[in-house]
Amino acid sequence: MLIVHIPQSPVLEQRAKISHSWLDHEIAMVDADLAVARWTSRKWPDIGTRWQSLHRIAEDFADMLDQFSASGLVDRRMEFRTLAPATATALKQALDLLHSSHMDAAAVRKEYLGRLARLWTASRAFFARVGDQDCTEPVVRSSWQDVRVAGAAMKLLFSDGTIPAGIVLP
Repeated sequence: MLIVHIPQSPVLEQRAKISHSWLDHEIAMVDADLAVARWTSRKWPDIGTRWQSLHRIAEDFADMLDQFSASGLVDRRMEFRTLAPATATALKQALDLLHSSHMDAAAVRKEYLGRLARLWTASRAFFARVGDQDCTEPVVRSSWQDVRVAGAAMKLLFSDGTIPAGIVLP
């Protein structure tokens, strides 16, 4: 299997926002001490607003999983522009069929959305708790751990190749 990285590919840009910007930089790299410091300095409300935007991007990404098929290259690469329209269509269909035999996008989408729902549930619970005036540091630490566990489960889909890092040529 070959993974092709296509610059300025919308699916890869969305993947990076979710995997790196959100799961890595906003969750995995934030330990309990930093979570407490952000709570103490009241930074979580602003972060929560940013996360709502990231959550919408993550939801939209679920509908983009088919774009990891190599058929998209037929429309993007100069080498294919000389093909007759019928030939290009046949090639795209063959590449989509090959891709679907390698990656069950529906199953990946279902797993991805399940993990996203768990992350979002843990995140909403966390933001509700840290917004409560009776919140304590142990509650922040415990709730943040729930977010990190859910984030790590979601990140695994990206790091284990379930969600490819580029266009897949099986």
